[in-house]
Amino acid sequence: MKKTLKTSCAACIEEETVSKTFGDWDIEIPIITADKIAPLVSRLKQNIDRAHKKPVDYYLDLLCEAGKRWRDPNNKFRKDAMRVLPSITRQSKALVNHELDQITSFLQRMTLEWILHEELGGKNHLDEWVDHGPLHLHRQPHGLVFHNLSGNAIIVPTISAAMGLLTKNVNLMKVSGDEPYFGIKFTESLRDIDPEIEDELAVAYWPGENNEIYDALFHAGVDAAVHWGSENSRLSIATIAAKYGTKIVIHGPKVSFEVIESPAKKDVKQLAHGVAIDIAEWDQNACLSPRFVFVKNGELTAKQFARELAKGMEDVEQELPKGNIDAGQAADILNKRENYLLDFDIKGRGEVYSSQGTKWTVIYSEDKPKLRDINACFGRFIFLTSVKTLDEIIDFLGALHLKPQLQIMGYNGNDLDFVDAATLNGVSHITKPGQMGIHAPGSSHDGMFNLAQLTKVVTFQKKMTV
Repeated sequence: MKKTLKTSCAACIEEETVSKTFGDWDIEIPIITADKIAPLVSRLKQNIDRAHKKPVDYYLDLLCEAGKRWRDPNNKFRKDAMRVLPSITRQSKALVNHELDQITSFLQRMTLEWILHEELGGKNHLDEWVDHGPLHLHRQPHGLVFHNLSGNAIIVPTISAAMGLLTKNVNLMKVSGDEPYFGIKFTESLRDIDPEIEDELAVAYWPGENNEIYDALFHAGVDAAVHWGSENSRLSIATIAAKYGTKIVIHGPKVSFEVIESPAKKDVKQLAHGVAIDIAEWDQNACLSPRFVFVKNGELTAKQFARELAKGMEDVEQELPKGNIDAGQAADILNKRENYLLDFDIKGRGEVYSSQGTKWTVIYSEDKPKLRDINACFGRFIFLTSVKTLDEIIDFLGALHLKPQLQIMGYNGNDLDFVDAATLNGVSHITKPGQMGIHAPGSSHDGMFNLAQLTKVVTFQKKMTV
């Protein structure tokens, strides 16, 4: 029997809804139409000056209180999310719970203040004019920021909303039809703390292919936009933003990977477990999820490490089990496995290690991955190969023209020449294996700082001595 859930958001006309089915749930989502966009934009823009005059501490207090409440397993919003999100995301309850913990870890005062310091120089740059040698320096918000959210990871609405609020912008977030629930619920939880925040943060939904609404939105006066999501939607949004001369921050689809340099026997279990965690988080659907692994042979060969990774994948399946997938997705995984098995039977250049059923798959190949191999790696399906030197990896990235698509590299070594070459060729952030989903404050996000992108630097020059 289907369960029905009605969501609400301050941006939308409540009587206009669309129903979407996710597993056992029918989710009714308020939908906005093109004729309602201009009044909504006007209402939000009336609050730009009010948001600018608030101290950053107001937004820090709001976000940290939200984090505190979401951290409580008995909180009404968290309990509702734990009931609904496994059906929407097709993730297990354990994995959803793990991801909610990551979100609440982000929403801590020490973390957010550290981000403000690393990305802007400190919260005082937003609150006052700061003495800076021959200048007085200040950070101003853009005004109204539109956030076009993706549906592949529930942390996206939290990060985008937090970045927009901390920079004193007023914000309109469009949730994705693939996962419309969490952005609405997180915003609702902020309104539960302070109802007036709806004047600075609104949420809306409309079908992503409806360019008429996007055009109406930018025409009405969006000052900046943040895009998360697919290449098709990126091209659409970027085209409309260019038409109206609107600044746009792009977080499009990205590719991440791992490099294991000279694995030692004493470290292999921990290393393999770390890589397995990176693959399991978000069920490998996030940009930060590794899609392939390079192993430079050490005490253990790449093939031996692949076997250890298979053990690690099985261990992590017990910790963070994979959710239920539909018959089509299961058939796709089995078909990919069969294709690799047939290829390896003929050429003798690889092995397939896998779980019972479709929980996880490790492909070990003596050949480097092609684009089709990389594009096959979702849903805890990973491609692993060996290299003799780290330079081979740099050559590989260049040969496949991956530079614009790269994001994170998990790396267990400390070769700064290799790190420099990898970042020169597209990688924007490097972590240790097992920490690809954990970013220290001040970490690059697609080669930029979000807070800096959502503000502009303004200066007041002192009298110069000629």
